[in-house]
Amino acid sequence: MEDRLRAAGRALAEAHLAQTDFRAWPELARTHALDFVYLDPPYHPVSATSSFNAYAGGPFQASAQRDLADVCRALDRQGVRWLMSNSDCPFVRETWSQWRVRTVRCPRAVNSRADRRGEVTEVAVSNY
Repeated sequence: MEDRLRAAGRALAEAHLAQTDFRAWPELARTHALDFVYLDPPYHPVSATSSFNAYAGGPFQASAQRDLADVCRALDRQGVRWLMSNSDCPFVRETWSQWRVRTVRCPRAVNSRADRRGEVTEVAVSNY
C-alpha cells in the first residue's frame, strides 16, 4: 500500500488540482491550457433509496447530469481529454453513450444492511 501511495504522489507531483463548479471547466481549460480533467460528480441515484448527493449543496438532478455532458462536449471540442466516474444505471449509460463507457467493479463496505455490502458496479466514462 505504501508503494502505491508513493507512486501516486510521484505521478501527481506535476498535477494541478482544483475544485470548482463543473460549468467552469471549459474556460479553465482554455485559460490554463489543460490537457486532462477528471470529473467526480454526485452519482445519479440507482434507486429511490440510493441517492447520496447531499454534499453537493442540494440534489444533483438529471438536468445537471445533462449539463455536465454538455460541458464534456465543450472539453471534447477543445481537445481536452476527460474521465468521469458515475453510477452504473440506464440513465447514466444513455446520457453518456456517445463516449466510452466502461464498467468498473468497486468494493463497498458501508451499508446499513450487511447483506448489501460487497462489490457494486460503477462506470468510468471518457472521451479517449
